[in-house]
Amino acid sequence: MPEQPEHSNLKEEYASRVDADLERNEEEQERINSELSALQTQLAGLKEDHKLLQTMRGALGSERAAQASGAKKSSGAATPKAAAVPKARRAKDTAPRAVKAKAGSRKTAKAPTKAKAPAGTKAPAKGGKRTGPTLRELVHGHLRGRSEPSSVAEVTSALEKQHPERTFHPTAVRTALETLAAQGASERIRQQKSVYYAPIRNETAAEQPAETAAQPS
Repeated sequence: MPEQPEHSNLKEEYASRVDADLERNEEEQERINSELSALQTQLAGLKEDHKLLQTMRGALGSERAAQASGAKKSSGAATPKAAAVPKARRAKDTAPRAVKAKAGSRKTAKAPTKAKAPAGTKAPAKGGKRTGPTLRELVHGHLRGRSEPSSVAEVTSALEKQHPERTFHPTAVRTALETLAAQGASERIRQQKSVYYAPIRNETAAEQPAETAAQPS
């Protein structure tokens, strides 16, 4: 009979350990699910960009093929006429044409066509330097101006209203928010199944994103 209390205490100790392990397991599952959701969103954006790039490459390839077929047709049409000319005269006429063809190809290679910039984006300044703030700077500035946490949709909508001349993709905005959180410039807050972001005002690291360290000296 005196062994019964000891057995009961041992059982309660095991039960408390199991409860603690179960709680840690659930927290870890929640963390991994949130990261998986963010990665899936980024993957979807990359797939959309991949489709767009493939479409652009296909359009450029078809244009090159049409130009090549047109050149073959023109050269094929000129061949029968050259066959009826004597060899000596044909040699004299062929040399200037070859020189002109080479000169024309050189001019064409020196003047490639310029690709149009997508609608809603600014053309970069001379030298490849940006003329306006980066997306991460705009996102960080928006968070600092808010008194409450913001979601990805709220940040995207606010930036579209503030900068109608630019295009803001939710995937890119989410990536910028996650980067700021990883650098300690903002805080990632999870409420039930939603994720919100808020600036960290008490740290000096929040004043300037870590991306300024990558600027050339």
